[in-house]
This record gives sequence, C-alpha cells and structure tokens, in this order.
Amino acid sequence: MAKGDCYFPGCARKIIEEIDGEPIMAASIDHIRGVEVGSARYGKAMKGTERSEFGNLILLCTSHHKVLDRMHPEDFPVDLLESWKNEKEAGSGEEILETLTESNLEEILTTAFTNAGPRREIHVGLAAAFMMPGNSFKIPFEHLAETVKAASRITVQSHTVCVTITNSDSRDVWLDDVSIRYMLGSLTAPGRAPAISYRGRNVFASLNPQTPCRIAPGDSVVWMMKLQALLEFREAVLADGGTVSGFFAAARLCSGEKEESAVVDWAHAELDII
Repeated sequence: MAKGDCYFPGCARKIIEEIDGEPIMAASIDHIRGVEVGSARYGKAMKGTERSEFGNLILLCTSHHKVLDRMHPEDFPVDLLESWKNEKEAGSGEEILETLTESNLEEILTTAFTNAGPRREIHVGLAAAFMMPGNSFKIPFEHLAETVKAASRITVQSHTVCVTITNSDSRDVWLDDVSIRYMLGSLTAPGRAPAISYRGRNVFASLNPQTPCRIAPGDSVVWMMKLQALLEFREAVLADGGTVSGFFAAARLCSGEKEESAVVDWAHAELDII
C-alpha cells in the first residue's frame, strides 16, 4: 500500500519508520473530502461513515499534510488526490483495502510492517564506461555514440557495461547477485517483453564485488562486464531468429529484495559502433 511512502508525488518519506526496533506510524491520515464543514475539500454529499472509510483516506508525511490541508488546500482538489491514491494503491488487494478504516489503519499498517519486516532500499544504475590507463568514466547509453566519436583519439583499454548499486537505506544491505537482463521482442508491444539473463565470463573478477557483499548506508558498489559480451549475446539471439530490443540491470539482496535499473532501448544506445 502506497509503496511504503507518502502519497505526495515524488516524496520518499516513509509511512512506517523503525525506532529502536519498533514500527512507528510516521504519516498523517488525510481525508480526500473533509470531515467537517469548513475543512479542506469538504464533501457535503458524503455520509458520516463514508468520510472515515479507506476510500476517502490518503497517507501523507507531516509536511505535505500541512501543505494540503492548511497552507494551500485550494491547489489540491479532490480529483487530483484521488489520482494519487489510485496510482499509489495499484496492485494492492481490494479485499484487504475494504477492511481498512480511519480507526484501524495505524494498527493494521504497523502489524503488517512487523510481520513482513522492513524492506531494504537500493538504487540500481546502468551506464556504459570507458576504461583508460589510470582513469575511467561513465556515459549514459543514449550518449554513447556521440561520446565515442568525440573521444576517437583517446586510448580506451576497454568498453564496459557499468552497474552501480547504491544503498539508499538507513541500514547495511548485503548484495547477493547482479545480472544483465535482455528483453526479447518489442518494447512497445502491450505488456512487458520477456527477459533472460546473460553476463558472460567475469573478466573483471579482481574489480567486481565478491558476493555476498556488504554495502553501508549511502555507499555504492560497481559491477562491470565487457560491452563486447553484450553485443555477442545479441548476435547469437539474432542468428537464432530472435530479437533483443533492450536490456537492464537487476540486483538481488540476500534479504530477498530485488531492484532493476531503467531499461535501455537498444535502438537508442547505438552499441554496434563499438
């Protein structure tokens, strides 16, 4: 529900925080349609019981609660808040949501947090990289072609795929696995294209992290593979009559959480120039 954070778009503050090992409700329960006459977005047509049902509730951090209800309520109409709610709760079981009310919401959320355990947060980035004598630098794949042309006189020892895993949590995380996944079929077709993994030989074994690998809060680790291995795999798929439309990086933690990078469209990456 709410993917664990404030419903305000772009806000990453958590609904539940862990203090000394105990889950604490860190969000304000906000009404889409106000409860009392004169309150923000008061809905005259709503019945009293409907105002406390979960369908009329969103979860906001303290700061955004004040912005929406006290400082600028006129900027946040009902239809906008309902769109936030629909986006945040997509994929949540309706049978669970129907049982929630304003009076039991905090208890159910903290109980669920305790039973499931806290989710550890990481960010996975994917870029190309040039390794040169004594130096290296990363390039977004969409700028790879122009960078290769501009750097044609520079001695490049290796063109690589660079995956950066950053611990954005407040606790240590343990990295279990990193992989590159290739998307078969069209990226524009309905539904997500099937994906398969392939990494090739670990030619950077001395540089890549040995898993399981601890990542402290705020720290990052970098995992690399030869860009040529990615190209060779695509050629093998094409020779077998298939297509590779894109690729992305995937990381798995020892605690079970999985995270993926953004998908790189092969047509935009122009990798065949390497």
